[in-house]
Amino acid sequence: MENNLENKAKFFAQYLGCAQYIFKGYNYEVKCIGVSTLQGCSKDLELGRLLLKSLSDISELELSKLAELTNTMIGNHKYDDYSDLSEYRKSLISSVGNLTAFEADFLRKESFLIPFNGLSTEELISRGWAVTTNLKTE
Repeated sequence: MENNLENKAKFFAQYLGCAQYIFKGYNYEVKCIGVSTLQGCSKDLELGRLLLKSLSDISELELSKLAELTNTMIGNHKYDDYSDLSEYRKSLISSVGNLTAFEADFLRKESFLIPFNGLSTEELISRGWAVTTNLKTE
């Protein structure tokens, strides 16, 4: 995937209303950044990035909600196979490139950085499209 403003806007659009947008050191809620507004805010888009959570920081409550959602919505009883949430967390992190649509939507809604159109989370960060909070070391 090309590293251009159109693709960056598409990535940003995935997180509308549920992530923080960083521009010139200030945080803003992502509300208007999208492909249709690209021409009106190209400089802001070029310099900005999203502040998202690392998947390794997912809480037990978020894991429980995600397990319940996947079990209910698609009959995927992943959680039933694990004796505790730490095993589910490990499985989720190791399979982040193969998330179901339900899992991906949930994680984006909760402001977690996940792969986008074949780009790993590391690549999204290196392109300057996102930065992660590191809750466990703060």
